[in-house]
Amino acid sequence: SGLVSWKNDDETFGILAAVGTSEYSLVRRGDEALTSWGGRVAPSHFEQNRDRTAFDVALQYAPTDELDFGLHYMNLELGANSVNTQVWIPQNLDNCSSTNAQGVPTKCTTVAADNQSGYYDVRPRNATMKSELIAADFTYQGEGFKLEVQVGTSEATGGTDFETNVAYISGVNGAVGTIDATGDTIKYDLDPADYALPSAGEYAGWEGLQTGGIVNQPNSDEEAYAQADLTFDVEFGAITSIKTGVRLSNHEVKKEQNRPDLGDYDGAAEAALIDGSRFTNGTLDAGSSHLTMPAPDAAEMIAYTKSHINSWTQERSGYALLEEDSLSAYVMANFEGDGIRGNFGLRYVSTDATSTAFEVDPNYVDASNAFNNGYSTNLVETDGDYSHVLPSVNLAVDATEDVIIRFSAASVLARPNYDDMFSNSALAGYSDTIPGNETVIVGNPALSPFKAFQSDLGVEWYYSSSSMVALTYFVKEVGTFTTFSNTEGQSIGIVDPDTGLDSWKVQSKKDGNGGTIEGIEFQIQHALDNGFGTVFNYTFADAQADESNYVDGNSVFSDSSKHTVNAVGYYENDDFSARVAYSWRSEYMIRETGFYGAREHQDFGTLDLSASYNLTDNITITADVTNLLEEDSVQVGRDQGETPVNWRTSNGYPTASYEGEARYSLGAQFRF
Repeated sequence: SGLVSWKNDDETFGILAAVGTSEYSLVRRGDEALTSWGGRVAPSHFEQNRDRTAFDVALQYAPTDELDFGLHYMNLELGANSVNTQVWIPQNLDNCSSTNAQGVPTKCTTVAADNQSGYYDVRPRNATMKSELIAADFTYQGEGFKLEVQVGTSEATGGTDFETNVAYISGVNGAVGTIDATGDTIKYDLDPADYALPSAGEYAGWEGLQTGGIVNQPNSDEEAYAQADLTFDVEFGAITSIKTGVRLSNHEVKKEQNRPDLGDYDGAAEAALIDGSRFTNGTLDAGSSHLTMPAPDAAEMIAYTKSHINSWTQERSGYALLEEDSLSAYVMANFEGDGIRGNFGLRYVSTDATSTAFEVDPNYVDASNAFNNGYSTNLVETDGDYSHVLPSVNLAVDATEDVIIRFSAASVLARPNYDDMFSNSALAGYSDTIPGNETVIVGNPALSPFKAFQSDLGVEWYYSSSSMVALTYFVKEVGTFTTFSNTEGQSIGIVDPDTGLDSWKVQSKKDGNGGTIEGIEFQIQHALDNGFGTVFNYTFADAQADESNYVDGNSVFSDSSKHTVNAVGYYENDDFSARVAYSWRSEYMIRETGFYGAREHQDFGTLDLSASYNLTDNITITADVTNLLEEDSVQVGRDQGETPVNWRTSNGYPTASYEGEARYSLGAQFRF
């Protein structure tokens, strides 16, 4: 990467430009469970290679001391090619020595006579993203007032350019033994694994190219906006200035999905001619136990798939367009008196949203493409809108020369995720070779925003020029947020090839009915005279929501940990600096539609290191280590009640775990 700046002799015009490129590779090993599919669990190996290039340039022109103009351009391109490799290992569910409280088998043994076979499953994916931003700004500093204007457009395109799926029944070797899911992670005690793939003519079923896993998913995101802010000085008692502004934006997000026309492709005929080894290249280690399995030749899988594609056809269930027009305006007054200062104001937000999708018609039959059954060619629009007035106040009081008391209260709002607002009925799990994974995900453009009233009261003691202690109490009364419901066994007019049934789980996005987040935050920052120092932060948050909001039946907000700790120790002088940082959070709920569902992420902590040394006045050497202790990501089910939503998310079942990896980087900076 590089950064350069230039200005003319009169210092009225300047340019700041930056360019960067990076290559990054990631390998993640883990285990995932889909127990309802014959007890299957999968040691996995995910590898991704990312190539990123970025260019950023900013121009500034200030013809007078009062006036300046700015122009900003940014271009970012990202390529992310990945390969996910798994072997789905079945279990003999009639030979289990333990089950959990919800009746889900947790420790089962399979013998050779059971004739259970592993399922080798590989999904190569090529993805790209391109983002472009153009923005202009204008600032005028008049006598007693300041005017700021911004206009801009942004556009992002990309998505899954190409994805395919190649899979084989790999035989009984490697499926014989005991799988133990009684703890937080899955443990394997298997006979020596041999996941050799069949030769031509030895196929048992589900072999080779999985045509339902071939997909192209282009997306786009465009926004145009304009904003103006005016600040003017006043003498209204303690009020010193008033700031007001308005922002208009138009946002358009589109997603599409295309399926291939494979002509007269005959999988059975191909299976008689092609050895499974054609699509492998050596071996790899997968899962927490580092089981050995064939390494995929992703390039050959992709080339073979593309050689059979004649054209692409739009899958109507995967199309959705969302258009959103937003207006926001605010007015805020700043005030200051003897030992007191702050601001108060109002913000108005108004949004109109329209989502367009193909009409769902269970009686519609597409004569050419079965995946379009149940979706007519008619486009229908669904609307939603909301408007809110949001008051706020912030206050700081100098209790003593070294102690500040702070108070704030505000109504806050966050817009729903665009992906939750798409009105299409998107198919997940159609013809994906996993029976029981048939899901329809339905968004809603009329979703309410996340809205809450929050307030906090804190005290800060600055006991030296660079050290302080602070304690804050906070409470947030949440009014609305986004969640989803499950409806099982729905007929939608589409028969899934994996089951031969028209029976789907429908997951619908909806508004949750609120809750309360209450807690305290403690912080201390202490600096010594010799260059050493520390920063410590602890947060306790009790985030309660009614359990009826969630399909898993837990009464806690998503992504909220009860305990969070951040601790930093550092040393710095004129030439050298070093920092060690530890971050930890207690368990928290993750809730998603589709395959992964709702589960609890166990407590997680990372230790990071960073250092820099000024080799000369112009050259600095930097070093960073992320996740030095290689902390694992462990997720378990937390479904409440007598019957779980899914076996894999039953209470305490080890849903998924992924090995943590340390990341090391070394760099040099040159200044001129």
